[in-house]
Amino acid sequence: MYLIRKYFLGGKTRHLFLSISAWGVIVLTRTAFHPLWLLSGIALLTMLRKGDIKRILLCSALPVTIVTILMLKNGVMFNFFGLTSWYGMNLYKMTLSIPRDKLESLVESDAISRLALIPPFQDPDQYRNFADFDSATGIKVLDQRYRSTSYPNYNHRAYVSISKQYFAIAKDLIVKYPQYYLLSVGKAVYRFLMPTSDKIIFPGQNRQKIKGWIDMYESYLLGGFLSSLWQTRYINRYGQSRTVHFNLLYLYIPFVYLGMIWFLLKGIKNTDLDRNDKATLHMICFQVLYVTSICNLVEYGENMRFRFIIIPYIYIGFALLLKSFIKKRVS
Repeated sequence: MYLIRKYFLGGKTRHLFLSISAWGVIVLTRTAFHPLWLLSGIALLTMLRKGDIKRILLCSALPVTIVTILMLKNGVMFNFFGLTSWYGMNLYKMTLSIPRDKLESLVESDAISRLALIPPFQDPDQYRNFADFDSATGIKVLDQRYRSTSYPNYNHRAYVSISKQYFAIAKDLIVKYPQYYLLSVGKAVYRFLMPTSDKIIFPGQNRQKIKGWIDMYESYLLGGFLSSLWQTRYINRYGQSRTVHFNLLYLYIPFVYLGMIWFLLKGIKNTDLDRNDKATLHMICFQVLYVTSICNLVEYGENMRFRFIIIPYIYIGFALLLKSFIKKRVS
């Protein structure tokens, strides 16, 4: 955002090129940001700077070409056109709200693969009946079933096939049970909004040493005391107990996102911000809405991690809106 802001203010080619190149690096390193996100960002830029379309496209050529070449490489070597082979396993997690008896019924009738009964991201031994984990390519990172730490090596080439199968199962289940998919989306949004202190994978001794600070943070800053208004527990398909409760994040953050949608559709043009500030606010709204919507539609897990990406944008957006408010009051 810093580089694109510099481009809006100064109109220099180097800032434009570095900004789009940085987007390309993000696409190559963060699977949450699909190549379509890169193309959408470039398209938005051309709309915000219509007189500079040629330069924008020229600066986009190298990053887009690099991303495309890597996708083509994966298509040739691994038979999938994309940057990650995990989309299928991630999407399958969006079907975990479907009751197990319904799933078993579909498996018994051969409507879906028996793989559906195995949770995604399991070790190779559980997937031996569904993919070849034994043939060797001569490339260590693609052949090792387990890492030196005894943790599954998810870079093993057989996981490409596993993910494809999960993707096919997920599509069938989402079409057949859209209501359970929507329930999973709701759970994903809940996790997206929840404080990270609610979801600790590795509790450890350090967490115990700062327990007082965590309790204060959860109870008062985040409004955990509001859990007395609404709280419930549920058991997921694998017998794991989960607690759902209310806090201030569920008031504050939706208000921010709804505000972003309103400003993107109507409000920006009615502000007293100058052309560059409005363009910056457009880019901020785009990033916030992309992360909020896409990440919660295809992923169910540690969704609160995605929220961290856009928190700085939210504060920058607030600062710009405050600037507009002050301008109106002063003028």
